[in-house]
Amino acid sequence: MNNSFSKILHWDATRDSSWRISKLLRRDSERVEHHTLLKVLQIASDGKLPIESLLLAYAKEQSSAQSRLIRKVAELIRTGTPTIAALEQVPGLLNEEQLLSLRFASQSGNLPATLRRLTDLESSVGSEREISSESNWVYWLSVALITVFIWSLMMSFIWPTFRRIGLEFEIETSLGPLHLMAYAWEICVSFWPICLMVLSVSIALLFSTRLQRFVTAKIRPWIRGRSKRVSPITFELLASSVEEGKPLLSGMSTLGKYHYGPLSRQCMLVARNEIEQGANDIDGMQNAKVLNANEAAALREFSTPAGQAYVLRSIATRDRKRLQSREYRNGLLLEPIVIVALGIPVLWICGSFFYMITRLISSLA
Repeated sequence: MNNSFSKILHWDATRDSSWRISKLLRRDSERVEHHTLLKVLQIASDGKLPIESLLLAYAKEQSSAQSRLIRKVAELIRTGTPTIAALEQVPGLLNEEQLLSLRFASQSGNLPATLRRLTDLESSVGSEREISSESNWVYWLSVALITVFIWSLMMSFIWPTFRRIGLEFEIETSLGPLHLMAYAWEICVSFWPICLMVLSVSIALLFSTRLQRFVTAKIRPWIRGRSKRVSPITFELLASSVEEGKPLLSGMSTLGKYHYGPLSRQCMLVARNEIEQGANDIDGMQNAKVLNANEAAALREFSTPAGQAYVLRSIATRDRKRLQSREYRNGLLLEPIVIVALGIPVLWICGSFFYMITRLISSLA
C-alpha cells in the first residue's frame, strides 16, 4: 500500500502485512485483509468520507481476486445499495461474524462504535492459527503430489523393466505386491479424466490461498463438531444491545432475522415468541434453550444493563474458548489420520519394490 493510504489507515505495514511492489507476489493474510477493510469502513464512518472512493483506492493495492471483490462492493454502493447490504452480497471480504456484527450495529444505530471494536479486535488477535492452516495445506498437498509423481514414474518406467526381469528369471510369481500396484495403476489410467481433474484441483489448491481458505471454512465446522448451543457471537451482540439500553427482545428480533447460523436463528425466534406471549426476557431465553438454568439464574442476579451485559459476555467468552479447544483437539486427532493416509501409499510403493529386489537376489544367489 502506498504511503499516503497507509497514513490514512494508521496501519503499521511492517508489522503484519506483506505490502509489495508487485501484486503478483504473495498476498496478505486473511486477517490483515479483514483488518484493513474494517479500517477503511471505520475511516469512512468517522470522517464522513465517501466510502466508494476509499474502496476504489484500496482495491488498487490488492491482488486481482481481492480487488475484483472490492470493486464489486464499490459498484453496488454507487448504485444505491447500503454499505452493509453490499458487503453481504459479496462473500469473502469479511467473515460471517463480522458481517453479522455490522448488520446488527446497522439495525441498532451503533455502527461507528462497532467498527472501532471490530478493528481493535482484529489488530489484537494473533495470526498463528491462520499461518499454521496455510502451512499445513502446502505441506500435505506437496507430499501427496510428490508421492503421485514418483509413483507415476515408477509404474511408467521401472515396473515394465521389473516385469521383464521377472519373466526372464521365472520369478513372476514373486511380483505379487507389484501386480496389485499395477492393477491400481491400470484403474487410474482407465479413469484418467477423473484423475486429471483431481490432480488439477490439488495443484490449484496448493497455489491458491483463497481456495485453501474456502475449503478450510467448509471443513472447520466438521472438525469443530456440531454445537447444540447458539454461537458465542449471539451472546456478545445481545450484551452490546443491553449495554446500549435496548431491550433483549429487540436484539433477538434482529438476530432471528439476520443470524447466519440456522440453530441460533431458530432459538432467537423461539425466544422472541416466548417473550411476546408473556414470558420475561430471561425466562423466554431459558425456555428456548438459549440459556441453561445456571446461566439464567446468574442473569437474574443483575438488574442493571451493565451487569447483564457482563454475564452475557462471560457466557460468550466461555463458549468461544470451549469451541476453540474442541477444534484444537479434533485437529490434533485429524493430523495422525492424514499422516497414515499419506504414509500407506509410500510404504506400499517402497515395500513392493524392496520385496521384488530381495526375491530377485534370493533367486540369483
